[in-house]
Amino acid sequence: MIDYIWITLVFLGILISIFTGNIFTLDKIILNSTSDAFDIFLKLSFMIIFWNGIFNILYETGLLKKMTKYLSRFLKFIFPEIDPNSKTMEYISLTLFSNIFGLGVASTSTGLKAFKLMKEEAKDKPTKSMITFLILNISTLTLFPTSIITLRNSYNGTNDFKLIIAIILTTLFGNITGIILDKIFNRGKK
Repeated sequence: MIDYIWITLVFLGILISIFTGNIFTLDKIILNSTSDAFDIFLKLSFMIIFWNGIFNILYETGLLKKMTKYLSRFLKFIFPEIDPNSKTMEYISLTLFSNIFGLGVASTSTGLKAFKLMKEEAKDKPTKSMITFLILNISTLTLFPTSIITLRNSYNGTNDFKLIIAIILTTLFGNITGIILDKIFNRGKK
């Protein structure tokens, strides 16, 4: 499905450039966009590598277990069927921490590990915890939008404090709404 969307977007882009008279600048745009994409990739990948290293240190030194204890009440409420002292809960909390720091891409690996551990316990069907984890991962509160700040800095944008406040409020609203809806719709499910 995604390949059809990309083909359609490329085809529409070429058609629009023909009709607007920009067909002769299309090659420059294509070459510049690949260069820009590579620059963004480099800047974000170094940030992701750095934070994944920090999170790995947190995990290996046991600090993650201590950080998980701070989230234990919240996580017990959200995931009542998961043992609070399990590796699954550690990976869930690590994913939440990386989302809180605005490192959504960096949280992918820990989120996948948490999901894999939940799947081992669940067999074939998605459990209530899996659905809750997906909702929570998608809508997690972001206090430090690190990725957005990095992208804005790479394009010489200003880091407006109002933007950061808007991101915090938006993600807080999304997080609360996601948790409430999850609790309503998952009430009788196992």
